Amino acid sequence: MTEGDQYLKELKAKRDRASEARLAWEKEEKRLTAAILMTMGYSTDSKERAETKHIPNVLSVVVTQKVGIDQTYFKETYPVIYAECQRTSYVKKITNA
Repeated sequence: MTEGDQYLKELKAKRDRASEARLAWEKEEKRLTAAILMTMGYSTDSKERAETKHIPNVLSVVVTQKVGIDQTYFKETYPVIYAECQRTSYVKKITNA
C-alpha cells in the first residue's frame, strides 16, 4: 500500500467514525469527504461527469446521476414541456473497498 493509499485510508476511517454520530459530526463528515475527493482529484462541480474510482483495500468513489427539477410547477402547470426541464448532475458516494 502506497503512502497516498494509506493517507486516503486514514481519511476514510475518520469519515466512517464521523458518520456514526451524524448529528454531532455532520460538518466534520462533509469536510473529510471533500478532502478525500479533492485528494483523489475530483472537481467540486456537480454538473461535471466524474469517473468512478476504486482503490483496493482503501475505498471506492461511486458516481451516479441525480436528476432534479421543479416537479410540482412544471408537471401540473406545463405537462407538455415537463421533460424539457429536467436537469442532470452527478453524485459521488464513498463506499468500503
